Amino acid sequence: MTAGTAPVKVLVVHDYTPEENAFATGLGPSRRVYLFDTILTGGLNQRQLKTVIAHEFGHQARDHLWKDIAWYALFAFPEAFLIAWFVRRRGGISRPESIPVALLVVVLYTLVTIPLQNVVTRHYEGEADWMSLKTTRDPAAFAATMQHFGRKDLADPAPPTWAYIVFENHPTLMQRIAMAQAWQARNR
Repeated sequence: MTAGTAPVKVLVVHDYTPEENAFATGLGPSRRVYLFDTILTGGLNQRQLKTVIAHEFGHQARDHLWKDIAWYALFAFPEAFLIAWFVRRRGGISRPESIPVALLVVVLYTLVTIPLQNVVTRHYEGEADWMSLKTTRDPAAFAATMQHFGRKDLADPAPPTWAYIVFENHPTLMQRIAMAQAWQARNR
């Protein structure tokens, strides 16, 4: 299968988890889409599986891994600077007494930046969802897939705003179902 112009292999991961999942990874010739074996046996029909695979191909087609690397660098360099700046006051990172300070900086920086990182990730997931809808042209199967995941994972379909901002790196199930409805209305 291909995403864009480069081939992408689809592989099945045999894992000992009840979680139904799929993910895209790799750059260039190492690009892969992995499906947990549980997603193949979890009750999704062929149309629903196509929406999942198309979503993962959407990540590949939109170069989300390259973009993730760029965003990681954007966040990592200031974090490294802050760690160095704070531990320098304690004699540098090689001094044992500076390690708690470095860890505190990492924790505080993460608390401050995780909502921003989640915004970026939610955007990528929304793009991949849209690519899935555009590719499969099956909003009913996409919405049914999201409902299945909600039942299976016991996910809150519309979490409180504060929890969404802090913890969620995917659009909510209700947002994803609304996207399917919007796609359907737009493409009648």
